[in-house]
Amino acid sequence: MTNQSSNFDRPPHPDPPIRPAVEKALLRGEELEAALPAVLGLASEHFFSQCLYTVVSLGVPDVIGAGTLSFREIVDSLGCSVNEDLLLRQMRAVASKGVLLESAGENGEFMYSLTPVGKLCQTGTAPHGMPSMACGVEHWIGSDMWSAWGKLPHATYAGGDVPYRAATGMAVFDYYKANPKSASAFNEFMSFFTTSEAKAIIQAYDWSVYNGKTVCDIGGCLGVTMAALKSTYPGINALSFDLPEVIDSITDPPKGVKFVKGDFFDPSTIPTCDLAFLKHIIHDWSDEDSGKILQSLHSALPPHTKLMVVDAIMPGPGEATDSPINQSRHHFNCLMAVIGGRERTLVQWERLLSANGWALEEAVRDTEGGPLCSIITASKA
Repeated sequence: MTNQSSNFDRPPHPDPPIRPAVEKALLRGEELEAALPAVLGLASEHFFSQCLYTVVSLGVPDVIGAGTLSFREIVDSLGCSVNEDLLLRQMRAVASKGVLLESAGENGEFMYSLTPVGKLCQTGTAPHGMPSMACGVEHWIGSDMWSAWGKLPHATYAGGDVPYRAATGMAVFDYYKANPKSASAFNEFMSFFTTSEAKAIIQAYDWSVYNGKTVCDIGGCLGVTMAALKSTYPGINALSFDLPEVIDSITDPPKGVKFVKGDFFDPSTIPTCDLAFLKHIIHDWSDEDSGKILQSLHSALPPHTKLMVVDAIMPGPGEATDSPINQSRHHFNCLMAVIGGRERTLVQWERLLSANGWALEEAVRDTEGGPLCSIITASKA
């Protein structure tokens, strides 16, 4: 029998190298008892994330809505055939994690309603003034990203390709071009982050200096940040610059924002502005590709133009690595590794900017916007 392997198979672990013998670090008693469940918990977190993906992708939260339904009523409302045994097991699993509220009906049947976490997993809530995290579940746990995580070990110990490209055969943004559903989830998710981060970004910087001037959001997606900036500083000329397919997908463009189509790797398409604003753009790319973006901006923009980058500033060696906000930064740094990007320490940011024609002026690591909302400003060197 031929052993068939797919593009999504996990590569074999390499043969163990010959290492010098070292004394083992051993645990005893209470230390051992505390460490065992911690390791098991870390190793099994993906059990629940896959169950969450099943529940959300089937639309279970949308079916339940504001009601309390029996499992039978939920299945009958899904509009597709499912393995009921597998679905029930997964619904019970996510209920144990606080996504659904499980109760017993009059006849002993399983009944479900939505917890606050489950309510965020509904779709189509924006018109009601509530964000949806269903797009985040789709983006982070969809088959493309899930398969890419499985390639991370091989990329680490065998010098393999970028995990995402190894899994899908394409770089992440090329994949989105070819798969509109994945692109839609990504763009909606980025806008979700932007909505919560925009207020903090506006509060953390004196934007009044750009009244009567032009600020361009490079890779501005749906224009959420520039819309928030424009509403607070109506005197600013707010531009949102992105790929044609991204801008063409916008069904309800925010008022006061001008959209410009182009590609930040092509300096001829970048509009003139007084401040080039890049939020969660540079961290998507390797140092080499990030350098190309920074050089493209340097080439396209006039001498007085400033640069503002909003991304994480990673802690340096020994800098409170285990604090909650830095744990989140490490989380995202590994996510970026999967797609070929990276978060950076302040030293790495300064080095990257300097190598591509920009001089770092100021860096604010912690803002109210969260772990990815550090602010770095630079000018042409």
